[in-house]
Amino acid sequence: MAKKDTIKTSVHKRLEQLGTKLIIQANNNKALKKIGNTKDIKSLRDALNNLFEEVGPNDYNKQRLNDVLQKCKQLQTLINSNIKAVKGSTNFDVDDWTADWTTVTDIMFRINSIKVVNLEQLKTMNELHKKHSNIEKLIKDQI
Repeated sequence: MAKKDTIKTSVHKRLEQLGTKLIIQANNNKALKKIGNTKDIKSLRDALNNLFEEVGPNDYNKQRLNDVLQKCKQLQTLINSNIKAVKGSTNFDVDDWTADWTTVTDIMFRINSIKVVNLEQLKTMNELHKKHSNIEKLIKDQI
């Protein structure tokens, strides 16, 4: 008898979860329809914020964000090592490199705050990585 009750309970829980997901999806669809018809910016923002809070980032997105943040940290380390390697030298523009480090920090801050990575940020990071990788090779050749 206990085995039958366990099966009923697990089936009931699963049906309840599916029903809850369907209700949330229906509410999101209603919210999207309202967004399309509204002209009030405040209610538009509120509706979008509520929608995004319910949806939330999925696991794939979280892993991707963590990967990008890890690459940002590596890029910061590369820039710092370049700055330390030429400290005291007048042949290199360290102020420009400091601005690059600040740019990477800003990108990290934006990613952490809104949990989204855009293509422009990735392009900027790639350009900075190429630039500082070449600088690192140049510095090693001089030493």
